[in-house]
Amino acid sequence: YFDTRGTRSGARSAFVNLNKEGISILIGPGSSDEALEVAPLAQRTQTLMLTPTASTPNLPRVGGEFVLRNTTSDIIEAVRMVEVCQEIGYREIAVIWQNNEYSTQWAAAFRDNFLKKNGIVPFQRHFSGNEENYDDLLKAIVEADPDAILLAGYYQPSSKIISELQKLDNFYPVIGPGSFYN
Repeated sequence: YFDTRGTRSGARSAFVNLNKEGISILIGPGSSDEALEVAPLAQRTQTLMLTPTASTPNLPRVGGEFVLRNTTSDIIEAVRMVEVCQEIGYREIAVIWQNNEYSTQWAAAFRDNFLKKNGIVPFQRHFSGNEENYDDLLKAIVEADPDAILLAGYYQPSSKIISELQKLDNFYPVIGPGSFYN
């Protein structure tokens, strides 16, 4: 077991150290960014890698026969979320996402499919996840006045954004990917 600290470099370092110990099977890493970093190494060393939570659609392209995942692709989840939003009746959705592999892929799949289904995206922007506050982002969303907000990101910055949203006079339902379970 190694702590990757949720970073690409941490995942690479953990894999290298585990590989030196002679592992033949790796369960992990957890995030899409980390999995994309480690997948080529696992393939090259013929280490069976099973990531239980990395959902990037790019994993099969970067990995190979030794790289597997046990979760749905971001695209499948995002397409289904578009259907749910249409069933609810949302026509205009602001799309915001954290600048990482997982969130970027998820938001793009949602946005592209929502637009194909005649949805309107009056506002879209990414954020780093390291911001002190999200005042400017939230002000721009309020100006766009969507029916709802699609927020794709890891739980720490997403929970901060939701917390700041709750302080606004305006109410916006927040839609998110499976990472919200955290």
